[in-house]
Amino acid sequence: MKHIHTFDHLEQVGIHTLTGESCAAGYRILCDLTEFGRQVVREMLGLADNAFAAPWNNGDPGDPHIASFMMPPEMAVPLAVWGLGLQGATCIAIMKSGAVVGCFLDEGDSRQAWEELLKIHRDSKIDPLRRTVNGSAIPTGRVVHQMTGRTA
Repeated sequence: MKHIHTFDHLEQVGIHTLTGESCAAGYRILCDLTEFGRQVVREMLGLADNAFAAPWNNGDPGDPHIASFMMPPEMAVPLAVWGLGLQGATCIAIMKSGAVVGCFLDEGDSRQAWEELLKIHRDSKIDPLRRTVNGSAIPTGRVVHQMTGRTA
C-alpha cells in the first residue's frame, strides 16, 4: 500500500512541492512536475499539455522535472487520489486526516490488510473510493456525452 500524508509525499506521484513564497497571495505552493506528475495534474483538471510553466529544478536525471504549476493546498488530496489511481491502485481511501491510501491488489497488496486498515479507521475515515473502471480506481480521459456525442 502507498500512503500520502504530507505535501512531500506527493513526490510518489511525481509532484515535488518547492515553496509557498512564489505566490503573490502567499497561498499557493510552487510545484515541479515529472512527466507522470504532469499527467496526474492534466488528467485531474482536464488541461492541455501546454498549460504548464517551465520547471524550477532539474530533478533526478532518471525522472527529470519537466514542468511546474502553482497548487492550492486543498488540491493535494485530489491529486493524491488521481496519482494513486493512475499508478493502478485498485482501492483508494481518503482518511479524515486528509491522508490518502492506495491499495494495489494486482501488485501483491493483501485484501485482508486493506480491510483491516478500513476497520481500524472506520470511525475516522471518509468512505473509501471503491468504484473501479477497467481495473483502476480512477478512470482517465473525458466522457462522451450520450445525447450529443460531444466529448466533455
